[in-house]
Amino acid sequence: MKHCQVSAQKIIVVNNDITFIPDTKGYKELDKGKNILFVGRIFPQKGLEFLLDTAQKVIGIDPQVKFLIGGDGIMIPQVVQSIAERELEKNVLLTGWVNSSVKKQLYKSGDLFVMPSPSEPFGLTALEAIKSGVPVISSKHCGFLDVVPSTPTFEYYDTHKFAEMILHYIDNKKILQNLLQTQQKELSKHKWPDQIAKILQQI
Repeated sequence: MKHCQVSAQKIIVVNNDITFIPDTKGYKELDKGKNILFVGRIFPQKGLEFLLDTAQKVIGIDPQVKFLIGGDGIMIPQVVQSIAERELEKNVLLTGWVNSSVKKQLYKSGDLFVMPSPSEPFGLTALEAIKSGVPVISSKHCGFLDVVPSTPTFEYYDTHKFAEMILHYIDNKKILQNLLQTQQKELSKHKWPDQIAKILQQI
């Protein structure tokens, strides 16, 4: 509106959607744990440094919690070094790049999906997690919140609040399940045809 001199009446938001069929099985070695999952590019805008700071706080309180980080990117060396310096090797699993099949299995092994991005235009992995049966918490700066507004949020830099939220949900299975049901209900109302109709109505 500011830079292109376009009126608000001519602007609509079209939210992305996914065609995603979840897997039915996770990894047996991880099934009995308390698994916090992140899947995405290992880039600065994804908030990995805040995630590791949060992981250190969480593990200091509950050493049974494990953090599964799936993805690849330019920050891999930095993340590996940070994990080592924090002595988190037993609790933080860094998978590197994952294909579609492995990603789906990771979702099935997760108990809670986190998205700590300082800036996330949308966040398709959050929708994939919810469809896979994994509830999501997120920073306040993710676009998918328009589609799943019940998602609990935190400021990406507030790692104390982030850690508190993880511990709250991971230790309360009923609350965790209620969150998932609400998020799945909201996501079920989000359909590509409805988003396309927004565009067609403007033509």
